[in-house]
Amino acid sequence: MKKMRFVLTLMFVLLTSSLVAQNRLLDTKFTFGPKVAFTMTELSFNKDFTSNFQSGFDAGLFFRFGSRFHFQPEIYYSFQDCSSFPNVISNLQENLAIKTHYIQMPLLFGVSAINRTHFKLRVFVGPKVGYLLKTDEGIHLLDNSNQELLSDFIFGGLVGFGFDIWRFTLDAGYNFLFSENLNVNSLVPESYLKTNMFSFTIGFKCF
Repeated sequence: MKKMRFVLTLMFVLLTSSLVAQNRLLDTKFTFGPKVAFTMTELSFNKDFTSNFQSGFDAGLFFRFGSRFHFQPEIYYSFQDCSSFPNVISNLQENLAIKTHYIQMPLLFGVSAINRTHFKLRVFVGPKVGYLLKTDEGIHLLDNSNQELLSDFIFGGLVGFGFDIWRFTLDAGYNFLFSENLNVNSLVPESYLKTNMFSFTIGFKCF
């Protein structure tokens, strides 16, 4: 619990610092609002197996500074669901089912190719950090050690494009990892587990 409070405090400090810095560097235009996302995630195990895409969702807030060139930090709760077919990895039980709950914070830099008052066409890219809050039942090692399979922290990136129509924002993005998301003490080799995630989001600008 103390560890989670520390992580959430650190994320808040990073977000606040970024907002203050970018507000000075960019023009004073600012908006924020709620944002929800539908995600599709797959697991890849080397070249031998790739799971089916499984659905998930994100919900949180976005903050945007700037106009044509903008900075957009976000913070949200993310639920992801992935599962495999039996006997994919020899030292796991019959099924590998992963249901994860994260706090994630992308820091996105974007530019509007079309920058009208009520319509924008944007492209964006930026890093993303996340903290694993909990993992639901479904990950079991054959030796019954109850060892955690996934690491607490992830560091990756997000790239995509989006539209602003009046106060609504519609985005599509691809999420990728720079760091391995396996626990360093896990008995499963790091080369096994890779993730691919596509996200489709809708947000509303409060002003």
